[in-house]
Amino acid sequence: MNKSLFRIHSTIALLAFVPLLVICVTGSILVFKHEIDRLLMEETVWVSPQPLQLPLDTLLHRVNEAHPGYEAVGWVWYQDPERADLMY
Repeated sequence: MNKSLFRIHSTIALLAFVPLLVICVTGSILVFKHEIDRLLMEETVWVSPQPLQLPLDTLLHRVNEAHPGYEAVGWVWYQDPERADLMY
């Protein structure tokens, strides 16, 4: 009885471990996304600090000139001056 109960317990634990491992790994990737991006493509996500940030209209105009035919639908501003803003 003891061996069979231990075997059932071990099997259930193994079946529960796999999804938990996937959740932990993917959650860690999401939490540390910026740090991973900075390691893999530093020139894209890290910029030199600027003394003043340009007005939104000026930035939007520059983006529209650089990417004609595309439409800006969202903008994420970061408080860290060395972190690049995100535009969708």
